[in-house]
Amino acid sequence: MKAMPVLLYSCAVLSYSLLPVTAHGQSTETSLQNRSGQKSPASVPLLESSPFKAQQLKVQQRKAQQLENHGQWLKQLLPAAQESPALAISQLIQRLQDYPDWHRGRLELARLYYRSGHYRAARKSVRKVVETAELPPPVQRNVLAFYRQILQAEQASRKTSRNRWQVGGQFSLIPGYDSNANTGPEDQDIGVNNIQLKHSALARSDHYQTSQLQLYSRYQPSSQLRWLAQIQAFRRDYQHYDDADLTSLQLMAGPDYRLNDNWILSTRFQFNRVSYDQTTVNYSSLEPGLRWQQGAHLWQLHARYQDRNYLARRQSNQDGYTQELGLRYHWRQKPWQLQLGLRLLEGNYNDDRYSYQAREVEGQLRYRLTPDFSLRAQARYRYSDYDAAEKPLYNDNRKEGYLTLRLAGRYQITPSLALELVLSDYDNRANHALHDYDRQQAELALRWQF
Repeated sequence: MKAMPVLLYSCAVLSYSLLPVTAHGQSTETSLQNRSGQKSPASVPLLESSPFKAQQLKVQQRKAQQLENHGQWLKQLLPAAQESPALAISQLIQRLQDYPDWHRGRLELARLYYRSGHYRAARKSVRKVVETAELPPPVQRNVLAFYRQILQAEQASRKTSRNRWQVGGQFSLIPGYDSNANTGPEDQDIGVNNIQLKHSALARSDHYQTSQLQLYSRYQPSSQLRWLAQIQAFRRDYQHYDDADLTSLQLMAGPDYRLNDNWILSTRFQFNRVSYDQTTVNYSSLEPGLRWQQGAHLWQLHARYQDRNYLARRQSNQDGYTQELGLRYHWRQKPWQLQLGLRLLEGNYNDDRYSYQAREVEGQLRYRLTPDFSLRAQARYRYSDYDAAEKPLYNDNRKEGYLTLRLAGRYQITPSLALELVLSDYDNRANHALHDYDRQQAELALRWQF
């Protein structure tokens, strides 16, 4: 809670002349200081006539009564201002419309503005008092000190406002090699009598070029709340096997809310459009999460609902949704980083042959050898059990295990430019030979952050 200098209130209650200021063309502080050396008209000897004395006495009594009424009114208002500052500000503004020369009230209004973070309005209120009141030197010093305090707070607020926004991005160029671009099996025999796959359906290797653009923004209006947004565009083009070309556009946004030093609530909204082999699929998802962090340890629990919609009518039997519950653990202790994860998934689609239950475990380890060079190893295993028999080829439902192994090395060329080599191995083993395949990829990525 911000507060004005204590002397301001001890001096502001003193009586002072309300004659207007005559100085022009000077700064607020200078003109006020110049006025302190002027001789007050109140020091001019008054006429000694009895009618004039009586009239002056009535004026003084009326002003004293007004000050007493103002004091009683403030005494009732200010305690309530702690709970509802906006209401107190509104009531003070209304009273000042009736009593525009009530400078103590205008200073109180400036104080409420200041405490509420409305520094410009506070500055204008103080300035109006400075320009319309003849202040005694003690009050003058405190008002000027408060005015400077408002200016400092206003400048700090503007600087903080600029720092609330963070924007940036990353652009990557990634040439690569794929040993099985179409994820086909190696054997023509798929375990079904009298059925042999065409050679074009078997594993086919090819080179590819990937370009990826990520743009992000972070807005933090307070120490507790942060809003994140991200756009990612992805394009992979194969040299010979065009059917495997892939395009993706992803939009993500959502808030993080810090409950205390350890707990954070988060929500992510995501839309993803994927196109491949004359097929376009739209994904939309909602993912609430809860994070707990203390020191080097971070636990994250999340749930996710994702809707899948194929644009082609002939593939509408694959439309549906997935539900997911996941738990992740992160540990960081330089030069090591460890990440472990567990996910439980359930897919429900129009055709039960595509519906499934799955369990997935993952581990990732990073080691930074030097400030510019780091290594990463990752392993992920997923087991899926499908709901219905995969007819007409097979009379039983599909069961498969999918193993991913990855090694990567990253070298930071400059603070904004990095080179990364990634080697990946994918092994899918199913009880239906049609879905058995091995796949290896090698990528050399040049990443530029801005």
